[in-house]
Amino acid sequence: MKQKLMGWDDLDGLGLEPGDLEGDLFHKPSEGVFGLISLDQFMEDLEEHGLLERLRGRGYQRFRLGLDKEDVYTERLRLFGVHPDHSGELQLMDVRSHRGAIEAPWGTRYRVLGWDWVEMQDPLARPSPFRPMLPGQSHPGLGLFRGLTRLMLDYVPRLEVEGLTAVPQFFHNAVLYSGHFRFLEAEVQGRFQAACRDLLDEGLAPASWWVAREEVEIVDRVTGQARPYLWRPEKIVRGVAEELKERLSSPAYQEVCQRAMEQVEFRRKESACKSD
Repeated sequence: MKQKLMGWDDLDGLGLEPGDLEGDLFHKPSEGVFGLISLDQFMEDLEEHGLLERLRGRGYQRFRLGLDKEDVYTERLRLFGVHPDHSGELQLMDVRSHRGAIEAPWGTRYRVLGWDWVEMQDPLARPSPFRPMLPGQSHPGLGLFRGLTRLMLDYVPRLEVEGLTAVPQFFHNAVLYSGHFRFLEAEVQGRFQAACRDLLDEGLAPASWWVAREEVEIVDRVTGQARPYLWRPEKIVRGVAEELKERLSSPAYQEVCQRAMEQVEFRRKESACKSD
């Protein structure tokens, strides 16, 4: 496959500067997932973590992995399977990632692996009260997100990065990531925790749809003023380097986060409640 050679103008999208490359421009993309793990090993790990068995429980079999590398920095990993109710392969998983760098609010720059897109959907499933669709989905999910995340995190010590990043496109994505990631901005983290506190009582799917349909308002607890809550995808990060982990758990970060959480509350708009 012909590889794309990146120009200097391409670096901003990955958070890179010429000084971050250190000769990488003249190397071919490394083999394997994240340049380290062979497809055979990744398939074995999916099996060991019980993820393939759960897919077999849905009727899928004869799994195959596909790995596409556009350049030194970006790759796309997909899992396919076959089902007796469908002719041909079906895509079950799609993970797109890149290597780059981020600059934190405190001015430090970190080399990171970014998870740009993680999708796991059951293409043959139909929505139901027990398997509702979430915003952005074409099909109900497979219920494997947390298991896949734990597997990916097992590889982290070998990746030679200082952090992992993602940009949750929807509220439910951020909730699913929240056990392992924090928003880089402490204020954003605090408001997100307040949203979880106030909106998740009726379940993740309803809350995510409320946010996606702009049916939620954020209320200032001091002034009582309310404004529409508009979800804006923002960078979340998991520290790998000790210094970054310490920053994200520091008293200064926690203080800003706690203050932001206490200052606001989230509620569904009355007009949306009446229309139910």
